[in-house]
Amino acid sequence: MDILEILNQPTVYYILTGVLEVLVFVLIARRGMEKGFVFEISGLVSLAAAVFVLSLVLRIYTGMKGGAYLDAAAGVGTLLAALVVYSLVRLAMGALHLAARLPVIRVLDSVLGLFAGLVIGALFLIAMEKISPFFIEKPLRLVTGTVPQVYALLRSTFS
Repeated sequence: MDILEILNQPTVYYILTGVLEVLVFVLIARRGMEKGFVFEISGLVSLAAAVFVLSLVLRIYTGMKGGAYLDAAAGVGTLLAALVVYSLVRLAMGALHLAARLPVIRVLDSVLGLFAGLVIGALFLIAMEKISPFFIEKPLRLVTGTVPQVYALLRSTFS
């Protein structure tokens, strides 16, 4: 029996994905606690802005390609407005980041960062679960499948 056959067995697969899930939660939560809540929220705002800008750029491209120049011009205007709003939000986040360095607020920022890290970790795992069928033959079932399967396996083993 080679290593691929061992890894493709359901029990080993569920245990490995369960370990991966716990590892992701621990690492992202630790990073959130170290960086703080303000930093984590700033990263989420940046990610949301990047996705929004990508959708606007695609709207401008399809408008130009299809000859809908008015739609493309509206997309450019929206893109410029989004740039101004994003700059103002980044300025406010910078001020919050400076305030979060104060000793009393730093502890609260770290604790809230831990919870933000857990939420980001859960979102990451859910995204990996949704994306994995496009890239691997045996899709990941991290959030919806692994925990119940490992629990049932452990329960049947120790009962």
